[in-house]
Amino acid sequence: MRRVLGGIAMLGLLGDLPVEPQGTRPQLSEVYRNSNVQLTGISNLQANGVSRLTADHKMQTILTDPRLQWPDTFSEGRDGSIYVTASHINDSPTYNEGKSIRTSPYAVFKFNPKH
Repeated sequence: MRRVLGGIAMLGLLGDLPVEPQGTRPQLSEVYRNSNVQLTGISNLQANGVSRLTADHKMQTILTDPRLQWPDTFSEGRDGSIYVTASHINDSPTYNEGKSIRTSPYAVFKFNPKH
């Protein structure tokens, strides 16, 4: 069974639960919620950044950087800082007629969700 949640295809993961749209969203690849639930981080591919979901179900961009191409894989540090990788998946052969256009350096970004 295939159901759609906010434009994301969920293949059988929801079983028979009803699905209700929660608003529109940018193209994303990763969602993260930190341990203090201060941030629901969402990778925002169009903005080269990270967005968060507000209480009224709107997207708010909180971090952008042109080097943060295809933000992916979040992690939380002991001090509450959030780390996110710039995976550059968009530079892989899949998206470039079979040729990799990836260049280093690759980066891990760190930010504090409290600021």
